[in-house]
Amino acid sequence: MAGTVLPKGGRYEHHKYRQEAGGYGNPTDTYRFGAGFANLDLAAAVKAPVVLVADINRGGVYASVAGTLELLPAQLRELVRGFVINRFRGDIKLLQPGLALLSQITGKTVLGVLPYVHGLDLPKADGALPGCSAREEYYRRLAALLTQYIDIGFLQEILREK
Repeated sequence: MAGTVLPKGGRYEHHKYRQEAGGYGNPTDTYRFGAGFANLDLAAAVKAPVVLVADINRGGVYASVAGTLELLPAQLRELVRGFVINRFRGDIKLLQPGLALLSQITGKTVLGVLPYVHGLDLPKADGALPGCSAREEYYRRLAALLTQYIDIGFLQEILREK
């Protein structure tokens, strides 16, 4: 994938805009079988910081985050700056000991825990939102949610990295 996105020389020029690359599934699933993982390959090619998002709703979130980081090749693991726990239901205080242990084990920062939100109507795939006003409304609602639950200061530090 990197060859199709990067210029022929493999160099990436930083501009005033930051790009976001998303992916589904665990990044180590295909890596261990030799197929590579396009988004992490792209992140490695441009030395972009990575934030893992883990779905607690499926269970086993601590093992998933720690295992993912352990299975990634060292050069990709170094790109991961932190993680976010997504779709949490319940009292955040119950998670604190586990999050502290996970941060200690992985050496990575917990950027935040996002609650399970009914009615946010997240799109299933790119282009699922028709019209600009629908996209703007979606992003406005998402931004309002994120600023309540994510360490925005740390996220801004990550975005300023070169």
